[in-house]
Amino acid sequence: MHVQDTYPRRFPARKTRQITDHVTGKSCAPRENLVIHSDFALRQLTALATHTNPCEFALQMAAIFGYDLDIKTYSALHSAILSGGVQNPAYQVVACATAHADYDNLDRTIRIHRPALLRALQSPDSLGELAAILMHEFGHHLDNLLRTELSDQKRSAAPYDTDAQGEEGLRYARHMALFQWPEANKMVELATCLDKASGNTTLLSIDYAAAMQQVIAHQPPEDNRPSTSGGGQRESFEAGNTEKGHTHETINDVVYDIMGGPLVAQAIYFGNWLQDYSQLLDPKIVRATSMPKNFPDVLSREALTKIVDVLATAKFRHRDPERGSFVVTPEVLGVYRPSEHIDNPSVTDPSPADPTTRDKDFEPWTLKGDPILEVDYDTSMKKYIQRSADAMKVRMVRSFELREHGSPDDNNVINGMREFGAALHILEDYFAHSNFAELSLIKAGHTNVLPWTTPAECKAGLPVVTGRFGGADVIASLAAPLAKMLFKPKDLVFKPTVEGERTEQDRIIQIMLSEHANPTYLEAFESYLKFRDAWASMPGSRYLELASWAMALPAQPLKNAYAQAMRDFFTLLGNSIGESQSLIEGDPNTDPTFEVSHSQLAKDHAEHPLHDLAARLAKEAVGQVTRATLARWLGEPTDDPVELAASFLCHPQDSTWQDDIVERWAQENPELVARAEVLSELEDAHRKVGKSIGDGMLRLQADMNFALNFYFGKDGDSTAFSKLLLKLLGINKFPFK
Repeated sequence: MHVQDTYPRRFPARKTRQITDHVTGKSCAPRENLVIHSDFALRQLTALATHTNPCEFALQMAAIFGYDLDIKTYSALHSAILSGGVQNPAYQVVACATAHADYDNLDRTIRIHRPALLRALQSPDSLGELAAILMHEFGHHLDNLLRTELSDQKRSAAPYDTDAQGEEGLRYARHMALFQWPEANKMVELATCLDKASGNTTLLSIDYAAAMQQVIAHQPPEDNRPSTSGGGQRESFEAGNTEKGHTHETINDVVYDIMGGPLVAQAIYFGNWLQDYSQLLDPKIVRATSMPKNFPDVLSREALTKIVDVLATAKFRHRDPERGSFVVTPEVLGVYRPSEHIDNPSVTDPSPADPTTRDKDFEPWTLKGDPILEVDYDTSMKKYIQRSADAMKVRMVRSFELREHGSPDDNNVINGMREFGAALHILEDYFAHSNFAELSLIKAGHTNVLPWTTPAECKAGLPVVTGRFGGADVIASLAAPLAKMLFKPKDLVFKPTVEGERTEQDRIIQIMLSEHANPTYLEAFESYLKFRDAWASMPGSRYLELASWAMALPAQPLKNAYAQAMRDFFTLLGNSIGESQSLIEGDPNTDPTFEVSHSQLAKDHAEHPLHDLAARLAKEAVGQVTRATLARWLGEPTDDPVELAASFLCHPQDSTWQDDIVERWAQENPELVARAEVLSELEDAHRKVGKSIGDGMLRLQADMNFALNFYFGKDGDSTAFSKLLLKLLGINKFPFK
């Protein structure tokens, strides 16, 4: 229920009930001649409640509306539905709106945009869209009821939000569309519509099974959208997908537009994506083969690589393990090397003393006084940046060699595109991780912009620098996707388990527990998986089909193993989170001896005032290099793509391609230019990033505790619901000790 969510709600919050046409500015009263009524969503939910016990129902609803609400709240909803205590929301048809429909939390009214209703009246093919709208907005209505009437803040273990995280309307519609309603093979009444002008009433009925397929099509998965929280009055349904901020993936859209074809774009992005995840293999946390297991302080390179491979399994649909396509191996992933990210390689804490003793692929530490940390007089850049330019050129040359010697029957072509993507990552990082954008603004006359360096002996006066990358930056970059994979609340609503099948979460936990010095945890988890396989191989029963999540019901050994893995993971995060929240430890704008940190300078996060400018610069550079590369692949005359890419890694005083982009952006965003001039503003942006990491950790830990307590109770024993389930299944006790 957040007006700031990206899809499918972008309806602005209003403090009054006046409805205004955003195009004409005129008052827009509800359309009086059309009236709609529907109890379809309520009947559908009542059927679900009828065919589930309170525990089953609570599991499903918690995955939709959140784990901050306790089990009693969801049980109260279950009881209210069966007793007829849940009232339908009111309906209203409006002639103008910016969304197909929205839900008013105060009025408890679903407002439907007249064109959306007319499409359903005029074309049976549009009834699925109307069903999606009704189900989606009913989901917002349920969340409103749960949090304002049925929940009890006093009995809650932790404060709950006034609104579910993410897009609960979308999750609800998708979940209910998958529900096998007993009337699924019938024509089901969807709504009635009265036209007051003519007095005609129209009954809208749907082929339930076909309509639910349309509902799913209208409710795309939520995984790739940010999960935010807000408290807006209205929550909207509309088609479309926008995303706050820019990432390497959104910049890759430029590559797709030029190259075309999903496989090509995915192969290139795979190389780009791997560059980010190679940062996880930092010398400080990689365990040498000669070292004993000591999770979570250190992990083996093999284990870290396997974790990234699990992430790739979920990310890249063209993955083909048999051919080796989109498979992450130690050779493909590599390790963190500052040169491949244009990071300042200097270290203040050289521990381990020599990273190559952990793994030979690491670059040796660069200590204070090393000539590579000096500014080159002619280029006006730190000398280590040339090392990054060379690394990018090596990747590009390698990409051409693989493509030219490859054939459609092997992976050389795909691997060549992967290498090209890795080279693009370095190019993109130059604009996000250096002060190129700041110096470009200064060149354009905005001389008060902070340069994040001090004058040096070089042609340009102010040199190009990048930031030092530390442990906090690893967590800031990678904690969110790792945490999302390690604990996904939606996994609590289990699908029927196939014998021998291992979920992404199963594999992650196996990898982590294999790194633990105590083998008991892994043994317990493996025992649980074997039991689950045996359960899955049993002849099907109707109860197991209805309560399919029970097939993956954890027992005490799993609780111990799972909790241990998660506690250790939180230890790893916690050891670094303090560093990320320490903010600025010095001011490189005034102190020439202080090396700026990555977190101070990087513009990866949308909170940074120059985030969008850096992305625009990166897109222009990537576009030019990609077009030249495509021409080279096609045998057409073109500038050398390798040298073209290297030419972008220069001082703004030595190039002009960016001038128009910078000046136009500055004219459009004077307030952001002003923010880039004030140290406190930039500190605040950094503080917000650090806080978001900490908040994410707390939310993740709360979700984990909810799951463990839900299944086992706070005393560690099976809950009453687990015992009841086993009794219904004819099992007297858990089949392992």
